Formats: sequence, C-alpha cells, structure tokens
Amino acid sequence: MTREVFTPEKRAWCNRWKTLQNATYTVPTNFEPNAEYITVTLNNGRYQREDSRFFVELVNEKGWLAFGDLNNDGKEDVAAIFGVSLDPDGKKVATYLTAVLDIDGKAQALTPVRLGERIMLNNSLTINNSRITVPFLTQTEVFERFYVIDGTTVKSLQ
Repeated sequence: MTREVFTPEKRAWCNRWKTLQNATYTVPTNFEPNAEYITVTLNNGRYQREDSRFFVELVNEKGWLAFGDLNNDGKEDVAAIFGVSLDPDGKKVATYLTAVLDIDGKAQALTPVRLGERIMLNNSLTINNSRITVPFLTQTEVFERFYVIDGTTVKSLQ
C-alpha cells in the first residue's frame, strides 16, 4: 500500500477546506428578495435544522471555491458557493456565493449573494484584484459575473 505524502501547499489547502466545512455562515431563511438572515455553523460542510425543513450545504466540487485576497489586507480569503434548501427533497433550492475573510486567522463569513437556483459553472471561480469571477454556463450561453466585498456583504458588479 502506498501512502500519499502531501506537500506543505496541499496540507494548507486541506486545512483551509476543513475550516470552511466547519465554519459559521450567514444564510437566508427563505428565498424572498428581503429575506431574513441567520448564522449557522456547518458540520463537515452541512447544516440541517432540527425540523428537517432547512438545509445548507457547502458545494464540494473542484473549482467551486477560490483563494485570494479580497479586501487588500494581504491575507488569504476564500470565495465559496453553498446551497440552501427549504425542503428535505431538495425541490426548493437556491445557490449562493459567499466570502470568508482571513481563512488562516479568525475566519469571518460575509453576507452572501444569490446566484440562482441550480447553477452550472463553465470554469473555476477566481479571485483577481479583489474581485471574484463566476463563470456561468447555461444551455444557451457562457458568461462571467463579477463580485466584490462591500462592507460585510458580497455584492454583484452588474
């Protein structure tokens, strides 16, 4: 049996992923335009309310998170995507983009922005010049949308 030996960079990435999977996030309680937001703490990337009518899950797909400096403080931040479901069957689902500032220090999740229902990406999320790029893919087009940090909120530039 061969045992994989992680490089320091891979270990750092895994530690950051573990931090994200068990972090506290600000999430909407419904899909209305002026939704109330609450904080939930994920356990291994998931949260389920006791009544089984509210779920949050961090997307665990290659390219659906990006590391970089979002607020020009020289510290590593993260852009990540999570889903919220209002029913146990996953029929009512929305997808959100969030940012977690200072992932290696005191991680602080910001208020997310809704991306849509069940979205698809054409490529990986990226962070460049304090801007998050989300490369969307639909049945008819490929396009990018850009997001920035505005105080404690992720905000679309479109």
